[in-house]
Amino acid sequence: MDARRQIVTFVFMFGFIVLWMNVAPRLFPQFFPKPQPKPNVAQPADPDAGPRPVGDAGINGDDQNIEGNEPAIAGDPDDATVAGPDAPAPAEAPQTAKLPEFLAREIPLGDAKAGFLQELMLTTRGAAIEWQRLTEKDYVEVDRSGPLKLLGNGEPTTLRTLAVSTTAFDDGLEQAGKSLASVDWEFVEKSSERIPDSDAWQKVVFRYPSPNGQWEAIKTFAVKSGQEIDPETDPQGYLVDVTLTFRNLGDQPATLTYDLQGPVGLPIDFPETDRYFREVEAGTLEDPSDPDDVSHVQYTAAGLVSEVADAKEKQALPPSWTYPVKWAGVDVQFFATLLIPAENQLEDRNGDGKPDAYFKAVQPTVVAETAESQHSDISLLFRSNPVQVGVGANNEVTHTFQIFLGPKRAKLLKTFEAEDVISFGWFSFISKLMLGLLNFFHHSLLLPYGIAIILLTVVVQA
Repeated sequence: MDARRQIVTFVFMFGFIVLWMNVAPRLFPQFFPKPQPKPNVAQPADPDAGPRPVGDAGINGDDQNIEGNEPAIAGDPDDATVAGPDAPAPAEAPQTAKLPEFLAREIPLGDAKAGFLQELMLTTRGAAIEWQRLTEKDYVEVDRSGPLKLLGNGEPTTLRTLAVSTTAFDDGLEQAGKSLASVDWEFVEKSSERIPDSDAWQKVVFRYPSPNGQWEAIKTFAVKSGQEIDPETDPQGYLVDVTLTFRNLGDQPATLTYDLQGPVGLPIDFPETDRYFREVEAGTLEDPSDPDDVSHVQYTAAGLVSEVADAKEKQALPPSWTYPVKWAGVDVQFFATLLIPAENQLEDRNGDGKPDAYFKAVQPTVVAETAESQHSDISLLFRSNPVQVGVGANNEVTHTFQIFLGPKRAKLLKTFEAEDVISFGWFSFISKLMLGLLNFFHHSLLLPYGIAIILLTVVVQA
C-alpha cells in the first residue's frame, strides 16, 4: 500500500513540476530574470533610417535576403567613354505611368483608456499592422518595461502583418521599385461607434487604386472593446476583424490572385531557457463534407528551417499546406496569433461542386534565421485561389477574416476549434487535470494565482 502511494505521489509531483516549469516564468517573471543578450559584433542599424521597402519579389519573394541585399554595380567606370560632338543623342527613357501617391501615416486602433484589451498601430505602408500590444495589467514585457507586444518584435524585416501582394497591382508598381505591400495606401477614415447594449468599436479604412486603373483594393480593420465581456471565456476583445475587398473598375470580368502575410514578430520570452519556441500551426479541413473535422498540422522553428534548407538544396518546392484551413498562425508558449477565415471554407459558393476556399495553399516561411535555428522568427504566407470579379452590381469581392492576438486559454481557443495549439506535453492528462484545478481555485474561488498554486501543491501532496 505504501509503495502504491509513493508511486501516485511521484506521478503527481512530476506533473506538478512540468506545469510549474511552464507557468512559473509567466506568473513570477521577477524570479526568472531574462539572460543578458550576447554582444552583437554587427554595426547597429541607423535609428533614423526607417523601415526598408519591400523588394520587387512581393511580400516574401525569393529575392529577399535576410542579411540585406548588396547594391548592384551599374558598370565599370574605367569602361566609360566621353561622348564626342558626333556621338548620337542618348535614347529617351520610356515614360511610366504616374503612380498614386498618398501620405505616409501611422494610425492607432484600440485604446486602453476606453476599455480595449489591445492596442494596435496600423501603417499606410501596405495597409498593415505595424505592432500590437495587450493592455491588461497582467501582460507585460519580461523586463516589465511596458505592455506586452505580440506583433512587431522580430528581427529587422520588411514584412508586416496582413500586408497584401498581387500582380494585378505590382506589375504597375515594380518599375518604381514598389509593390502593394510596400507602397503607402490612402488612409480613408477612422470611425468609432457604440452599439446599444454592447461594446464600442473602432474601425480604420484604407484604399489603393491600381496604376492601370483596372482595380481598387480596400482594406478595413476593426476592434471591439472588452468592457462588456469576460476575457477568460470570450475571445472578442483579442480579435481584429479584417476585410479585404477587390473592386473591378473595368468593363469586363477579371481575375486576380493575392498573397496575404501572416503574423510577424511574436516574441520569445527567454530564448536561453525556454523549452517551447515559435511554431507555425494550422487547423486543416481535409474532409470536404465535414467543416468541424479539423486536423492539426505544425512546424517548429527548427524543423521549418531544416525543411526549407532541404527544399532549396533539392530545388524543390517549399513546404506548404494545401487543404482549406479553419485557422492558421504562429504561437509561443503562452500566446497565439491566428488568422481565421470568417466564411465556411468548404462551402461551394459558385455552384461548381467544389469548395471555394480563400487559399490554395498556406506556406510556412522563415522570416529571420538565427544561429540557433529554434530561435528563428517564422511566419505564414497565405496564397489565394483565383478571385473572379464581375462587373456592374457584381464588381467587387470581399474576403473576411479575424485575427486572434491573445493568450492561449482553452476556453478562448475553443471558439475556433483551435485548442490544439496548447501543448500539454507527454503527460497531457495530468497537466490538464492540474490546470483545471488551478483554474478552479483562481476563477471559481477568486483566489490569487500565488495562493491557488499553493493549494494545488497541497492537493498534490495529499
